[in-house]
Amino acid sequence: MNNEEKILKILEQIQGDIAGVKSDVADTKSDVAGTKGDIAGMKGDIAGLTQIVAKIEIEHGQSIKALLDGYKMVYEIASQTRDEVYSLKGDMKDVKLDISDIKHDLAEMTKEEAI
Repeated sequence: MNNEEKILKILEQIQGDIAGVKSDVADTKSDVAGTKGDIAGMKGDIAGLTQIVAKIEIEHGQSIKALLDGYKMVYEIASQTRDEVYSLKGDMKDVKLDISDIKHDLAEMTKEEAI
């Protein structure tokens, strides 16, 4: 085999290698295009999830506010009820004193009638 044949054989191998590299590059480009499509889909999914999270945060905030409003209302009712109970206790003491005075007066009247 002379030099020309050797060079021709090497050139043929290089040409085959270049064809293989071109094929690999084409496959890589196709994979990159598919990956770009996947990433675009993920971006859409992320945008959708972001909206869902924002909605949940708003609803959660509204629920917490409603819960706190409920606690406040219960506290106000309990405070008002407590104040009414204290007032009724005072009224009961007054009534007991009045009853005691009436009993005392009745006892005095009974003693006077007995005399």
